[in-house]
Amino acid sequence: MKKQDIFWIAGLLVTLSVSALFPAKVLATQPEKVDNFFSVNTNDHTDEIYYNTSDQHSNINNINNFSLYKSNYSYSLGNEILTAQETNNQQQTQFTPIQPNLPVVPKEIPSLPIPEDKPETKPTLAPEQNKQVLRILMRSLLDNSASRYPFFVNTSDKLIINPRNFQPSKFTFYANFGFDLDNFQPSNAFQKEQFSDPLIKSANISIYPNDEQFYWVLDGNRVVIETQGNHLNFSYQGNSYQQKLRQFAQISTAFFGVQTVFAFPTALTDSVGSNKLNDLNVTIAGAEIVLPPGVQLPDNASFNLNITGSDGSLFQKLIPLANAPKSTTDQLLGGGALSGNLDARNAPKFFQGFPTVNLQPLLNNGVKLEAGSIIPRENLLAAGLTLGDFFTNQGYSFKAPITSLPGIKTLQVNQINNNDLFEVLSNPFLTKEQRDFHYLNSLSWSNLGQQSPEVTTSSILSPQNQAWYRYTLSRSHNRTLLQYDPEKIRLNYLNVFANPGLSVTTAQWQDTDLNQTTNASLGLILGSAFSIINPGNLNASINEAKEQFNTVKTLATLQTKATSQQRRQMNERLNNTLSYGNTNSSLAQVSGSYTFSGNITSDSSLLLQLRTGIYQRNVQFIEQIIQPWTDETPVVIDSVSLGDLGPMFSNIPKTNANAPQTITYTFLQAKTSDGQILFDKSFVFDNNFDSLFTAASIIGGGKIFDINFSRLQLSTSQKREIETSSYTGNLYLPAVEFVISGSIDNLSYSLSTGMWFNLFPNSAPMINQKLGNLSPNATAEGSLGGMLKFATKADFRNTFYDKNKQWSTIIVNSPFLSLTYNNNPNRLNLSSLSIGNVFQFVKPDFNITLYPVLNCSPQILNPDVQSTSLGDISTFLLMNFSHRSGFNFNTSFSFGNQEPSYQIESTYDVFKDKELGTVTIGPYYSTYSTATKGFESQLKDPNYGMIFRYASANSGLVMNSRLGKSEDGFRGDMNLEFKF
Repeated sequence: MKKQDIFWIAGLLVTLSVSALFPAKVLATQPEKVDNFFSVNTNDHTDEIYYNTSDQHSNINNINNFSLYKSNYSYSLGNEILTAQETNNQQQTQFTPIQPNLPVVPKEIPSLPIPEDKPETKPTLAPEQNKQVLRILMRSLLDNSASRYPFFVNTSDKLIINPRNFQPSKFTFYANFGFDLDNFQPSNAFQKEQFSDPLIKSANISIYPNDEQFYWVLDGNRVVIETQGNHLNFSYQGNSYQQKLRQFAQISTAFFGVQTVFAFPTALTDSVGSNKLNDLNVTIAGAEIVLPPGVQLPDNASFNLNITGSDGSLFQKLIPLANAPKSTTDQLLGGGALSGNLDARNAPKFFQGFPTVNLQPLLNNGVKLEAGSIIPRENLLAAGLTLGDFFTNQGYSFKAPITSLPGIKTLQVNQINNNDLFEVLSNPFLTKEQRDFHYLNSLSWSNLGQQSPEVTTSSILSPQNQAWYRYTLSRSHNRTLLQYDPEKIRLNYLNVFANPGLSVTTAQWQDTDLNQTTNASLGLILGSAFSIINPGNLNASINEAKEQFNTVKTLATLQTKATSQQRRQMNERLNNTLSYGNTNSSLAQVSGSYTFSGNITSDSSLLLQLRTGIYQRNVQFIEQIIQPWTDETPVVIDSVSLGDLGPMFSNIPKTNANAPQTITYTFLQAKTSDGQILFDKSFVFDNNFDSLFTAASIIGGGKIFDINFSRLQLSTSQKREIETSSYTGNLYLPAVEFVISGSIDNLSYSLSTGMWFNLFPNSAPMINQKLGNLSPNATAEGSLGGMLKFATKADFRNTFYDKNKQWSTIIVNSPFLSLTYNNNPNRLNLSSLSIGNVFQFVKPDFNITLYPVLNCSPQILNPDVQSTSLGDISTFLLMNFSHRSGFNFNTSFSFGNQEPSYQIESTYDVFKDKELGTVTIGPYYSTYSTATKGFESQLKDPNYGMIFRYASANSGLVMNSRLGKSEDGFRGDMNLEFKF
């Protein structure tokens, strides 16, 4: 076994051991932190070797970057659909692998001493050389340093261009655009209204004017670097949902009326004697059936009577309707004379089955008994009705007088104690108004009480979804002074970075949120303070260097005891320390930083930084603006249904052909006091003339029995409007941060701590007063908060040489640990702990990378957060194989409390030309897709397709695209980078 094989196997065992420490869990991460994710760039290759570089700040849209996102769901609030980000106990920890900063594998490991750096070999300018030649030389030196040490040449604000892309000798204009091409169709499993996928997800334009980039070497071993740029950034911030509703509340009270009458035949009067009619015990009952259209009464239908007598006896009788005599509501036979023309001896007598209650005061003041009529409150009081409180019914009462009692009556005026009932039973010539008036005092009216409010909700406007974007405009000014100690192997670093600007949060410029604009702009404006900071002799050194440049003087030469290789080691350590500190900053955008003078040696570094900028919080806000209820509307007749009681002994019919089929039943039994049954009849009335016939079993003309059921409903109402709004996305808050970063030998560490503040803690786009208790899914935000991030990693690299003293194998292990904490945790902003390892096996023709990460959000770091996923372990694993020929294979897996997800892709450089550039294509398959629901969310959505990439020869144009499909529609994204 070769020696290098031992190291390779050992590294692999270490990696697998770390992965096996905890049970497999799915990895849920925060997309807003995605620019902090570690990525493996597998496309860097030369003619000599294919190698990997760490690229923590590369554009996240690079399709080689594998990253996972937290899952989101929708929920409903009442009957209104709101876009929301439900975690459902899925781990929502911020996953920053704490940037293991993969060690940069060199293109070659020479066995001979490293030659002098170009910036340190300063040509002597002849007097005849002009400033233009000197400018070209200076820009060449600046570009050379930027390619080797990008982070101290051009400090990043974590939002503008990656310092690794800064090439001042080639480009002054830099632009990046990210496009989301996904199409979530309305008919698929996802609801389209829940998504806010923007076509352009992000865009950045940076301009670095030629004459504002400066590099110079001064006497005293001082190197001055100054870069200036103008930046415009456009990025998606979140999504708002708004709906306006109208609620209509109605309370009602109903009156139920019933009356039945039986005419007594002459035979009954003669057999008993008119003077004995009062010596009768009468049992009477009535019922009504209203059949829906098209429904027929069954043949075996029957009424079952259970009547308790006044003496406590129980009377039971089962009467099949098929056997009961039937009669129409009116009869064409009989006389038509009013009973007023008769005397008391031959006037008809009838039995009134129920007492009468007078509701006639409802029709005072000219009110008509029809639906929609307004009844004044004084009419209600006169009728004995007092409505109670609209929502509690408190104070409700109904007291109406009884105007007549049931019994045997003579059908003559002033003979039955109720002339209204007399008119209804005897006069077929009443007008509708007259009949309505008399009707209200002819029935036994019972009030059913005040009903509970019935509330109906309707939409005033269609629900509106708005995508919100943040536009930032800033100007960066980076001032750096490097000073090499002439005696010691030490480098002093001094830097001030100012990036003040303005931020605007807007929805396509139709609506602008001033609160969020103020918060984010304040964070950027804080950076203006660093424009006036002048620590030590920083400005003086820059002015001195510019004076020498303007007077066409030559660059000085470094005079130190440190060798060129030692200076290169210090430069690399400084660059890596700055990169590590910047990567592990809690800020989403840096508006300014001041790096205190730090000491860098070839084997250690320590930097202290003060930073200002913007801190990002994930939120879901919900707001409801509920208008007060309006005053009660006047009481109206909501519905009225009167029967056709009477007239008795009349041959003038009243018909209602359009009425629903109604079957009424009445029963009457008359017994003498000694128990003799004199009358025992039951009748069925039907308004369907086609099916029933007249079968009166009592001798006499005209209608001799009747029954009536009536209903009257009164209503009043109130209404109000409700505006429901929700926002799911990001807030960008002003923040101040203190960063300590350094390294000792192969160990690197970084600690950042600071605080953010929110001038409008209850505000978000379209929301001015958050109601955190309206939904358990809503998040709460405070006015002030603190954050902390700690990261450490170690790089173990073993290089093996062949017999020609050229490297043949490189094995690297980089275990790391990270802690992310904030003192305002919630389900969208959890504190977390991550551990992992990056293993690399590199040969001249290929390399292999294995990258496992374990992540956890312990309950102790997230007090008061309600989530069953706290404490669960999430696992993420990335593997990569890259070959010098241009073949690449990448795959990533995540495991956890949900179904495992994975992604596989394979690409090949099908075309490569020094002048035309490189074309790369290949297939991919993924079990998930990312959709925008306020922020990036991972959804189970198997999809597959092709990857297309193009990079021009001078890297002025780079295109990365992924085009595919799933069962639910087209899937794709595209990222374009322009430089010229």
